[in-house]
Parts: sequence; structure tokens; C-alpha cells
Amino acid sequence: MNTQNLVTYCEQLKLMVFYKELAQQLKMGKLSTEDSIEQSLLTQVNFNHDVKIQRLLKQAKLREPKADIGELTFKYWSKLNKAEVSRHFDCQWIKQRLNITAIGPTGSGKTYIACALAKQAIFQGIPVLFLRFIDLVLQLSAAEKNETLYAFRRKLSRYPLIVVDDWAIKALSDSQRHLLFEFIEERDEKASLLITSQYEVDEWHRAFGEQIMADSVLDRISNHSHFFNMSCDISLREVFGLNFKGGSHVKP
Repeated sequence: MNTQNLVTYCEQLKLMVFYKELAQQLKMGKLSTEDSIEQSLLTQVNFNHDVKIQRLLKQAKLREPKADIGELTFKYWSKLNKAEVSRHFDCQWIKQRLNITAIGPTGSGKTYIACALAKQAIFQGIPVLFLRFIDLVLQLSAAEKNETLYAFRRKLSRYPLIVVDDWAIKALSDSQRHLLFEFIEERDEKASLLITSQYEVDEWHRAFGEQIMADSVLDRISNHSHFFNMSCDISLREVFGLNFKGGSHVKP
């Protein structure tokens, strides 16, 4: 075996983890050559997977990057139980291009649950993007103004799951309304949304301000959504003394 050639090939193929593991395995001499190669390839595969997950987590820009499904106790929600949430852990809803809509008052942990579910998708190698409703609208408007709307839409289309936090929190202008409608229409039955909102679906018309377009958007979301009713009698911010921001260790 020409060691220098092997190093060169592994560098070119970005397989240096494999090479170092193989060298270690052969030095130890506990496994056959074939088993050493298999073990070294597995080490490289696991390394590549971990790198990908870290990249996807950074790319997602989750508001609650430490959200953990395992920490949820569900005792504060009267109409949401663990089984209802956990059945979505396998992310089949994303593969089926369905949506999840979490509705509840401010401080009810909507963003935390959304980020926890988003992380489940990321752990399965699914690209995710987190956007506040207001930021999504402003970015669409800015892209239209800068004549980069097509490129921005293409970028968004590359995410099988987009989390939109605080849906319908702001009334829309005519231009914003059309841009948001086109965004929803483009993703309908092609990709998934995970929406959080303080308002019931029939109150979303307030933000859209135009009946026909609002109905069209609501139909596209509602007809392909699983709904989480996150009603609770007390603000979880008060319970835990936290603001549900990234890095907080919340156990709703």
C-alpha cells in the first residue's frame, strides 16, 4: 500500500476521518483488513452525518435552538397531549407535504414546540428555516423591491420545512398580501409549513384584510394541516420566569 497516495486520495475525496481511523485500526491489528475498512467507513459516515446536522441547525436559525422534545411534560396544556405531538416525530407529515399549525395565547410555548419539532426534522437530515411572520413579509417585500424576488423564492423552495412564527401578528398592505399569498400558493402540496399563531384561524382575516385572498390562503393551509390547540390558563413565561428565547431550558 502506497501510504502517500492513499492520503492524497482521501484528501481529495474528503475522507480523512476514514483514513485516520483505518490507520488506527490497522495499527491495533485487532480486526481483519476488511473489517477495519468497514469500521473506518462507518466512522466517516457518522462524522459526515454529525457535520451535516450541525450545518442544518446553524442554517435553520431556530429561535429556540435548545428546544428538546424530551423535556416536554404537557401538564399545562388542557387540549394537547404527548401522543398528539409525538406521532409527528417520524416527520412523515413533512414527507407527505402537510403542515402543522400551533395556536395558543402568548407565552403558551408555541415557539418552543415548533422548534423542538423542527429539530426532529433536522436530525433526520431535512433542511429547515425559521422565520418570524413579520420578517418573512419584510424579506419578500425587500426582494420584490430589489428585483430579487425570483431568487428569494427559489431559496425558500429549497426548504422542505419552513417555520413561520407569530402568524398574522401584523396587518398587511396590498403588496404584502399578494406576496404572502404567492408564497403560500407556491408551497401548497409541495412543501411543509409549521405555523404558530396567537389567533384562531378564523381571525386571520384581520391581518389579510381582503376576504377572497384570505379565504384562499386559509383553505391552502387548513386543508393540509394538523392543528395543535395550545390553550393554557397561565403564561408559561410566568411559571418558569423565562422568555422562551434561544438557550432557555424550559419544561412546559
